[in-house]
Formats: sequence, structure tokens, C-alpha cells
Amino acid sequence: MFDRLLSASSSFLSSLLRRPLLLSLPALALLSGMVGGLLVSFAPGPAIVEALRSYEPSLVTRIYDREGMQFAEWLQQRREVVAYDEIAPVMVQAVVAAEDARFFQHVGIDPRAVFRSVLADLRCGYFCEGFSTITMQIPRNLDRVLGGDTWLPKDKNLERKIREAIYAIQIERFFTKQQIFAIYASQIHMGSSDYGFQAAARHYFGKPVSDVTLAEAALLAGMIQRPNSFRPDLHPQAARGKRNIVLDRMLAERFITPQQAAEAKQEPVVLAEDSSGRKLGEYFTEEIRKRLIKEYGDKGIYRSGLQVRTTLDRRIQGAAEHALDRGLRVVDQRQGWRGAPRNLLQEGMALDEYVDPRWEEPIAPDDVVPGLVVQVTPQAARVRVAQQVAELDREDIEWTGRKFLDKVVKAGDLVSVWIESVEEDGSYDLRLDQEPILQGAVLVVENHTGEVKALVGGRGFDESEFNRATQAVRQTGSIFKPFVYATAVWLGITPSELFVDQPTTFRDPSTRQPYSPANFANEYIGITSMAEALTKSRNVPTLKLQQRIGVENVIDMARKFGLTAPFAAYLSLGLGVMDISVWEIVRAYTVFPNGGVLVEPHLLRTVHDRRGRLLQKTKRDARTVMAADNAYIMARILVAGITRPIGTGHRALPLARELGLMLGGKSGTTDNRTDVWYVGFSPNHTVGVWIGHDLKERIGRRETGSRAALPVWIEVMRAAEQGAPAALFPAPANIELRRVDPFTGLLHGPYCREAVELAYIAGTGPTRICGITEHRILQLPPHQQAYFIHNGRFDTSGS
Repeated sequence: MFDRLLSASSSFLSSLLRRPLLLSLPALALLSGMVGGLLVSFAPGPAIVEALRSYEPSLVTRIYDREGMQFAEWLQQRREVVAYDEIAPVMVQAVVAAEDARFFQHVGIDPRAVFRSVLADLRCGYFCEGFSTITMQIPRNLDRVLGGDTWLPKDKNLERKIREAIYAIQIERFFTKQQIFAIYASQIHMGSSDYGFQAAARHYFGKPVSDVTLAEAALLAGMIQRPNSFRPDLHPQAARGKRNIVLDRMLAERFITPQQAAEAKQEPVVLAEDSSGRKLGEYFTEEIRKRLIKEYGDKGIYRSGLQVRTTLDRRIQGAAEHALDRGLRVVDQRQGWRGAPRNLLQEGMALDEYVDPRWEEPIAPDDVVPGLVVQVTPQAARVRVAQQVAELDREDIEWTGRKFLDKVVKAGDLVSVWIESVEEDGSYDLRLDQEPILQGAVLVVENHTGEVKALVGGRGFDESEFNRATQAVRQTGSIFKPFVYATAVWLGITPSELFVDQPTTFRDPSTRQPYSPANFANEYIGITSMAEALTKSRNVPTLKLQQRIGVENVIDMARKFGLTAPFAAYLSLGLGVMDISVWEIVRAYTVFPNGGVLVEPHLLRTVHDRRGRLLQKTKRDARTVMAADNAYIMARILVAGITRPIGTGHRALPLARELGLMLGGKSGTTDNRTDVWYVGFSPNHTVGVWIGHDLKERIGRRETGSRAALPVWIEVMRAAEQGAPAALFPAPANIELRRVDPFTGLLHGPYCREAVELAYIAGTGPTRICGITEHRILQLPPHQQAYFIHNGRFDTSGS
């Protein structure tokens, strides 16, 4: 009934407006009053009032770090609901002046505005001017945020205006003016994904709407009618012009003085720093999103305003991203200069007209940015970065292996340059760089809690969303060896157990085929203790050990440590031929500093809904997979990999001394050098680094885990342990420490070349000192040393 009456009435009024000569103003007023009264009399109940009361607007899901600072958000509409008293008075005045000067006087419809609109329509002969009030806009805005036409028809006609008027009257009956303005202030579209004045104020000015200035309030109010046309980041001149019009309206309504209006018009439009570039922890955030979407769905994470507290440490995450980026660049540069990726002259572009998007962002020391080569001589190249022109000399291209600039770059080349420093006058000191084609991953886990402090899944989330820390499985190489040695310790073999490291051919029990592994660089050291074999990452002793303890036992131990790879009982298993993710290998390594306890890594602490109710809380998930004394023995062997000069992690010894912490770890390099690793730990954290190509291609002829991955690991561990007190691994009560000769496994004596401190279960350590006999045997070639071992002329028990 109401819809039919509304349609008929709007058609009647439309026909009258198309015949202005038949319609006097008194008659129009009379007819409008009759129709309006009739419509209100027959209008349905205030359903829109109930809709506004029950409406839960789409809110941003916010992601917080471990300290409670936001670092990411998920949204379809960026919105923050605000109360009236949280809105700056100048913001209210600006909106009222721009949109509805009599807002606080009328009852939802402004008769003066209606009368003015009718006069304009009579002059035009059609509907050329609206009379919407702030209250009348609410149903329209509600339809916008709900994505439909629940309350208003899509076509802009008289019926739509009448509906807006009726809904406005109903809204005014049940809500105060302050409540109506607060609803409006949280609904209104402000360009891009911003809805409401609070979201817009934070986006454009980096502040809440309670703190906006007069000029900022006028600019926001000027965006209401055409938000994307007056966005200050995209159309600054148009935004400023519209702002000044609003200031004139505020002056006309006597909200401000002429002096205030003049001063506000002179203010420059200063926007908050753009954060649309690379964001902190993008791989970390995406990993959380993928996990939460399974539980809460798209609507739950994009519209319901979840508050997600994570384990991310902002400082460590930033250091991990920076260390990986710099590390990849260093490794990539060692492979040589590949040439400029673009030449603008060849593309037909004028060099003086080129503006790179990156130049619009702040440029600071240690940044890598595009640089445009504008002039080249053999001795120097002039390079433009933004408005500055700097010079590259021969020293700045030294890593390319070429002596003269004109053999490296030419005019028009668009290259990457590293900003070494920014001078007081704004000029730059540059070095030539290039974008790496390598990839990498970093994972930092707190040992006791399992909290992931940092996760980097690649060198750039914008380039590739594939997470190489969690999704990729890569060949492990020697970082798998500790699980072989851990199995041996579990079976009662001590660190002093002796092996002869020499060329050896094995018969693989699974394939019955001969297998002749080689050590790195084909070097063999003869008699060596089990601990020293792992410290030096010797392949032959590792396979002899695995053969002795049984490959099935090694697989069982790997499973206990949480490794899920499809292991096959091949002899080569102990050398790391299987593919494992960074996530799993780091999780497994935490067992050593954790006293045999495997703690499941996790990214989430808590999830709360928009009202602060707890939805999810992560509890520590831990289980014992190895005896504490066995884990401690292994930890001390891996510490020797850093403290011993021949250890594959020896470059980290200065860091251990600097921090006052015991550090242990293991490098890994695959045979064809497609994957390099370093995984290690302190008493507090375990850190894993992988570097390689997405496709299994060779990184470089001389690249190893110690050379390529360890420098990244050092910088990440330095950040992870910054400010941590000096600490050692706590030793179980049944552990004894012995200072032993790493080659013979005997107690250190005057004839020993070196010494290392190792751990033994009480009663199992060596008791005899390395003497002149052992010293003389060690001078012999490996095959002759083997004779003394096999014939019992060398004490293999070490006791």
C-alpha cells in the first residue's frame, strides 16, 4: 500500500514539476504538504531505526606485535566508529557548514532547503538541485556500506527523495542530534577504502579526528560529496581549493572569524608519511591471515574488527628483513654485474622528464633506490636520484670486476644505487648496486616459548607471496648431520668415539650399490673424534657413524624432532639429501638449547573480537623428545662449531664474545651449491637462514653456508640478543665437562695440538691424557692411521 501510494505521489509531483506554468508556489506548498502528510500517515514502522541500532559496521582487523603496537591491518572498509565527543568541534562545524547549515535546528528535513530546491527545479524544468540533510544521507550511506539497495532505489528520482525524507523524520524521532552526527561520521565514504572521519584523519594526517586542525577539518569536509576527486594525496590542488570553499562557508555561518579563515587558507596541505611501500612483516602477516581465515572466514577477518596480538618482535623482524636483503645483495654481486635492466634512451624517453615512483618516498642512508645515468666517462658517471645528481667513481663499481665506468653503464641506464650517506645539503653519496635474482628466508624462534619473533619468506612480498620459510622444502645438506650424531649420543656413543676420515667406498644396504662420498674440497684428516667430525662437517665419518648406529634409528630420531620429510633408508640420508622446510628445521634445532624439549613454534598470542572478548589464545605446546643430558652434549658439540677455528660457524665467534652468550650452530651446503644454510642457537633463540634460487640452480662456484648464509645469521642473532644478559646453556646435574684433544678424544695434554671443552655423562668421559704415541700416529697419512685403529694399537674408547 505504502509503495503504491509513494509511487503515485511521486509521479504526480514529477508531472507538476514538468509543467511549472500550471503550478503556483502556494499550490506547490499545499500539494507537497498534503502528499507529505499522507505519506507519513501511511509510512511503515521505523525499521531503519532498528537497523541502525542493530547495525554492526565493517571494522578493520588490526594486527599487533608482541608489545601491542599495530603493524598491519586487514579490511574491506577502513573504519573506526567514534562517539560525538571524540570528534573535534571544528570537524563538526566544517561538516555542518558544508553539508547542512541548519542541521541542529531542523527535524530531519530542512524546509528552507526544500523551498530553495523547488525554486531551482522550477527554473531548470527538472530536478537540478537536491535538498538532502545530514540525516537524509544516512539511509544512502547505509546502503553503500551494505552493498545494496535495501532502503533506497538505485535511480535518483523524486520517490527516492521522499523515502529519504521519511526515513530522516523517523531517525530524528529516535536519535539525538549528537547520535545522528556520530552515525554519519562513521558511515561516510572518504575515498579509497576509508569510511568515516576517523579513518580519513588517520590516513591523511596520521592523527585521530579529535586532533584535526581547522584547515584539516575543512579539507575532510570538502571531500564528502566527491571523495576520490578531492583526495589530497592524488589531487592536492583540487583538495586545497575545495578546502578553501568550506572555510568560506564556515565564515558565512559565523563558525570562524575572517582572520581564522585567512590563516587556515595559507596552511600547506601536509600529509602523513605514506606507508604504502614495503611494510614490516608482510610474510609474517600473510601466514597469520592464511591460518585465521580457516577459522573465521573472509567476513570474520575482513569485516568483523578482530584484534590480533602476535609474537612478532618489531626490532628483530626489521633487522631480519634488512640482513637478508643486504646478504642477498652481497652474494649476488659476487656472481658479477648483469648490466642495467633498462635504458630509457633506447625506449625513446627524455631523461630530464623521467620521475621514478620511488623518488616520491623518503630516501635515507642504506636505502637502495633507482638511479638514472645521465652522463658517463671512463673515470666517472653522473647519476640522477630524484632532484639530486651524484657521481659514481671507479671505487663505487669495484665489485663488478671492471676498471672503467663506461664499460659498466651508459647514459640512459636505469640502475640500482646504494645510498651510502645523505649530506646536509641533501646530496647523496652513492655506490652501484643491482637487484638480486637470489631468494632467501629467515626464521627466529624463542626457544622456551616457541614464539616466532621474526619470519621472512623472501626478499620482497610484492615480488612473490610464496613463503620460503614455511612453504618451500629445500635440500638440507649438512644441517641434517646433527640428527645423525644425536642418535649416536642417544645410543650411548660419546663425543670421543674415534673414526678414520679417509676415502671410503660403502655399499648402500638399500640399493646394494657402491657409494663413495667425498668430503668438502676432497680433504681428509685421518683419525678424528665424533665431535670433531661434526665440527668440521666431515662426510665420511658421518656415514661411518650412521652405518654403525643404523639408518632406521636416524629416521626415528628425525621423526621425534618433528621432521616430516618422506625419509628413505638410503646411506646418503646422513648427508642431508632430503628436502625440509626452514620452519621444520628451526623447530627441530630448538631441541638442543631447550634441554631435549621440542616446543611448537607459533605466531599468534591472542585473538579478540570487536568488543574485546577473547576468541583464541595460544598455549605453549611442548614435549620431551630427548634426554636433557643428551641434548646438552649435542649443544656443546655444536658450540664447538663456532668456538673452534676450523668450525664452519667460526665467523660468529666475535659475536658470541660480544654478547657474552654461548652460541652453537651448523652450516649446510648442497653438492651442486643450489642451497646454502646456517641454523644456530643461543640460550634464548634459534635462528635459521636459507639462501638459494626458487628453481634449483647453482648459486655460485664458491658459495657455501658459511660464506653466504652465516653473515645473515650473525646480524639476525645480534638483533635477537640485543640487551640480553650473558648466559650459558644450563648443564644437567649428571654432566661433566672435559677439556679434550679434538682429534684423539683424549684429555688434553702437552702433545695435543688443540683443545676443546666437551660434555659427557658422568663416568663416560676420557680419563687418559693424549701422549707422545698418539701424537706420532696423528702425523701419519690417514690410511696408515687406520692400521693402528683396526689393529687395536690406538685406544678407540678414549678412556
